[in-house]
Amino acid sequence: MAMTSSAYVLSADAYHVAAGFLLKLGDYGLAHLATDRSMTAALASQDPLTVGASARIVTHTLMSSGHLPAAIVTARNHAVRLDRGIGRRHRSPCRCTGRCSCGGNLIDNYPWHLGLDEAERMLDPATQKP
Repeated sequence: MAMTSSAYVLSADAYHVAAGFLLKLGDYGLAHLATDRSMTAALASQDPLTVGASARIVTHTLMSSGHLPAAIVTARNHAVRLDRGIGRRHRSPCRCTGRCSCGGNLIDNYPWHLGLDEAERMLDPATQKP
C-alpha cells in the first residue's frame, strides 16, 4: 500500500521532532539519521514547506555537530529551493521564510555575501554550550 502525501508529511514531521530531541540529548549520530529520514519523507511528500522544515532541522543538526560550512550551504540552498517552490521572489534567500533559525537565535535577512568567517562570528554565541 502506497503512502499518501499527508502520510509523508506526518513522517517528516515526526522525524524532525525526534531529531530535535536527539540533539538536546547530545546524540548527534542518531540525530543525523533522523534528519536524513525527515528529508527523505519530505521529498516524497512533494510539499515545498515540508522540505523547507526538514532542511531547517538538517541545518540545525549540521551546525550542532560542528559542521558549520555544510550548515550554511544547506541553509542557503534550501532557502532558494523553498523560495522557488512557493513562488515568491526575494532579494535574499533567507527572506522566503522571513528568518532563519540558527541554534536558537533568530537571524533576519542574513547577508549571505559576508562569507564563512562573518557567519562564524555571528553564530559563535549560538554554538556555545552552557
